Amino acid sequence: MHPFLSLLRRRPDFRRLWLSNVSSSLGDWLSYVAVSVLVVREGGGPLALALVLVIHTLPQAALAPFAGVLADRRDRRAVMIGAHAVRAALTLGMAGAAYAGSVALVQGLLLLRVTVGAFFGPAERAALPRLVAPDEVVQANRLDALTWSVLFTGGVALGGVLAAFVGPVVALLIDAGTFVLGAAVLRGLPALPPSGPVGPRRGLDVAGGWRAARRQPALLRATLAKGPVLIASGGGWVTLNLAALSVDAGVDGALLLGLLQAARGLGTGVGPLFAPADADGRRGDPLTIAGAAAFALLTLWTSWLPLWLLVGFLWGVGAGNSWVWTTSTVQRLGDDAVMGRLNALDLVAQTVGSSLGALAGGLVVAFSGVPAHAGLLGAALGAAALLTLRRAAPYSPSGGRGATTSPPVRANPSQSAA
Repeated sequence: MHPFLSLLRRRPDFRRLWLSNVSSSLGDWLSYVAVSVLVVREGGGPLALALVLVIHTLPQAALAPFAGVLADRRDRRAVMIGAHAVRAALTLGMAGAAYAGSVALVQGLLLLRVTVGAFFGPAERAALPRLVAPDEVVQANRLDALTWSVLFTGGVALGGVLAAFVGPVVALLIDAGTFVLGAAVLRGLPALPPSGPVGPRRGLDVAGGWRAARRQPALLRATLAKGPVLIASGGGWVTLNLAALSVDAGVDGALLLGLLQAARGLGTGVGPLFAPADADGRRGDPLTIAGAAAFALLTLWTSWLPLWLLVGFLWGVGAGNSWVWTTSTVQRLGDDAVMGRLNALDLVAQTVGSSLGALAGGLVVAFSGVPAHAGLLGAALGAAALLTLRRAAPYSPSGGRGATTSPPVRANPSQSAA
């Protein structure tokens, strides 16, 4: 039996968490393409397009510290179900706004939806190590990365088809239904309150994750590592969208955008399998940054679709490799009592990084009029941030200077399999 199938069979509660993510993530990618196409076709420029990515990500950075505290103080199962339910209602509102032709209202409701979604990520990542054995954490994250890739690939491709032929309203209605289904699946999980000492109940203590990470340079590096690569990807995302929707490649712009995003998504699933994440992300991080830069340069030279798809795929390979390493390292080195806040800090790094890259890219294209400049600027900023992080938090396989000697607190996974 394939290791992934064996893991899903052995750990029924992890299987429920995985199925919930399958449902909600597929719908997310349907609406992701639909909203991007809606903005561009309604006359939005590069800054308006960049705001789509910012609205999809930045509110999470603002609320992630508080979401992390909530995940370390309350039942993580209840937090995840509540986030799904509220997002379902907001997505129905987005579908109504799209039907009425109000792009501004769609964006506003999307902002609220992403804000609520900030509470799901830290709770979900903090729950995962409780549902598998410690030596299964990396395998579980590899399955998550592969699943994300398949769903991203299928979701953006289907989103492009729907946007091209039936419009964004249908995609948004499907997205709302996926949140409902995801919440229903999670109801089968046991209660998942934080285990171990939680510290004083007074105050938010949003800095608890930062203090824990600073004591272990390896943990600090893994927690912040998504930031640099997503600065590059944010700028590259602006280039990809503008190029796909403006180039004459003999393919409808929405369909081309879906194909390019699908190629990148396919790479994110292959990355962890073809080039398993090493100890400190040496493979994935530079490849992601180089991929974003290469795609931007490619748009200046040729509109030959197969080459665009190949470079987009390699860009995704690096991203998938990097994601598995960072997520698994945080879950392996962090204590359960602060796991929500550690994952919130990880979320802040990635959302600020992607938003910074997209906004910088949107601004430079607004002045230059050349889509490739967004990806090139994002790659330059991302490379500088990556070098800075590697100097500030050098990697050590033992956890680095000042590493704690006590292992992370884990629930007995056999309880989940019972």
